[in-house]
Amino acid sequence: MGHTDKIVASGTSWTTVLVLIFAVLKLMGLSNMSWLWVFSPWWIGIALGLGLILVIFVLLFFLSK
Repeated sequence: MGHTDKIVASGTSWTTVLVLIFAVLKLMGLSNMSWLWVFSPWWIGIALGLGLILVIFVLLFFLSK
């Protein structure tokens, strides 16, 4: 039997790092931004991803005709 190595990649995304930095600043009272903007790196990333998926579906729809 052969020996196989499993490579597992892990890490933290830059958006998560930004949210953590913003949350710490907000909780320490060093920032007066609203919680909406504290979590904005996540919701902006989700919105961009969904927008890209929508564009791909629209392109596929029109190219299939």
